This record gives sequence, structure tokens and C-alpha cells, in this order.
Amino acid sequence: APALAQMFTRVGIVTRVEVMPWSVFVQRGSALEFSAFIAAAGAPTGEASVQLRSLIATFNAQRGLGVLNRGRYSNAGFDALLDRAMQTIDDGAREALLREATVMALADQAVVPLYYQLNVTGLRRGLAVVMRADEQTLAGSIRRVGP
Repeated sequence: APALAQMFTRVGIVTRVEVMPWSVFVQRGSALEFSAFIAAAGAPTGEASVQLRSLIATFNAQRGLGVLNRGRYSNAGFDALLDRAMQTIDDGAREALLREATVMALADQAVVPLYYQLNVTGLRRGLAVVMRADEQTLAGSIRRVGP
């Protein structure tokens, strides 16, 4: 956050970094108190629909869309693509629609990805782990291998 604030300042955007507990951030963010913020998002299902529905879709409390869209990005074309994807049962066709929606949202800078999390796991010889899309490392995912 301090590094980003310095970069914003260099281009003439006045910034102030506030660090706060998650519970405070969620409350203030939901009240739309921030003009910019840093947050993380993961894909527990391995499919982009979770983030697209919650972070980027136009806010619609009745439909449960855009509930984490604290910047209130809105694009009718994106929403139509996402709706089509969410109604598509065929995995390949749904993935193609979600990819198209993702490209559209990133081109619009609906969110600005700063980095992509990579999980690094180290184990002693004789153990293996099955990594999960939700980034959790659970004891049940570790198994013995070899003799």
C-alpha cells in the first residue's frame, strides 16, 4: 500500500494509506467510503464465475450480484455475458463466455490486478499434497507416497 501510494502521488493523486482490521474494512467498504483499496480474491471453485458475480457484476442486492463491487463498476454488456454464462450448462461454452466477460472487465479496468498469488508448498520426502483451487492446505490433502 505505501508503494502504491507513492506511485499515485508521483502522478498527482493525493493519497493516504489506512490500515485497518478486516471487520472495519468490510463495513466501511460496503458503505462505499473508499475511492481505492487493496483486497484479495480467490477462486474456491476454480471457475471465474465467483469473482465475476461478486466483484464485477453490477450491484443488484435482490439477485445477489456485485455484493463486493465496492467501486460500483457497471457494464450492461458484461452483465449480459455473465448472465448467459451462468445459464449455460455446457462446461466448455460456459468457460468461453466467462473468458470473454473477464477480458471485457479487465479491458474496462473494472479491477486492476496487482499480482497473482502462487501457492508454494514444501514437504519432506515421502509425502505428497493435492493442492486445492481455494488455496487451503488441509491435512486431509497430504498423503504418504513411496515405500
